[in-house]
Amino acid sequence: MDELMLEIILELTEDMTMEQLAEFRESIGDEKGVKNE
Repeated sequence: MDELMLEIILELTEDMTMEQLAEFRESIGDEKGVKNE
């Protein structure tokens, strides 16, 4: 990831709870076809 992408993600996730963060990370993983079993 480039730095701009990381900055945007930091902005988005700054106010999220841990539960929301977990769901957010899962949705990103799913989009990239990455599944953690």
